[in-house]
Amino acid sequence: MPTPPWIARAASHDLDALGEFARWWLGTELGAAPIRNGGGADRFALLRWFAPAARSHQNQFILDAAPDDDDLVPFYEEAQANFTLSVDPTGVVWLDDSSAEVGGLVQQPMSLAQCLLQALLYECTMGADAVAFAWNVPIAIPTPFVARLTEVPIRPWTSGSARFYASDDVLAVVGANGDLFDFWLGAKTRPALDELCRGLDTASLEWG
Repeated sequence: MPTPPWIARAASHDLDALGEFARWWLGTELGAAPIRNGGGADRFALLRWFAPAARSHQNQFILDAAPDDDDLVPFYEEAQANFTLSVDPTGVVWLDDSSAEVGGLVQQPMSLAQCLLQALLYECTMGADAVAFAWNVPIAIPTPFVARLTEVPIRPWTSGSARFYASDDVLAVVGANGDLFDFWLGAKTRPALDELCRGLDTASLEWG
């Protein structure tokens, strides 16, 4: 299936990719990304720039929070508050995962823009007009579906394993759940989802 051009920029031109994804999937024009002297984006300006694209279908974007006592600004929180992503004054993203065996803040191996893109991909998959999903299945179940898509080259957060995939009108998320996997498909239309699934074994899927 056709590959959206923003995917190629997700690793090296993250702000461009985030803006292009918002335009492609949501029809939201973010405009020029804020850049300060030295080439970095101010965290408050970047979150304000991103705000029109924020969608919260499963977890919650927090884009107007004040800094906490550690000067961290939270911007994304899991629905049951099991984890929170925050950004420090230098643009480094930190994960506070209360469900992890080892608690505390863990620095994330990606930029703020890449974290926002990853969170937005997840929310857009969950909130798509046509969805299909499977819980606790072997990796052999999602593999033929995502083989028809292109993987988004972003590393997962340190506490997770989610991998993201996309074509022109379908998104997918695959995440490990112990030795098994959870799998979601989200499409702009039901015909687009049907086309992706054509000829594949869909017996394990639930449809939304």
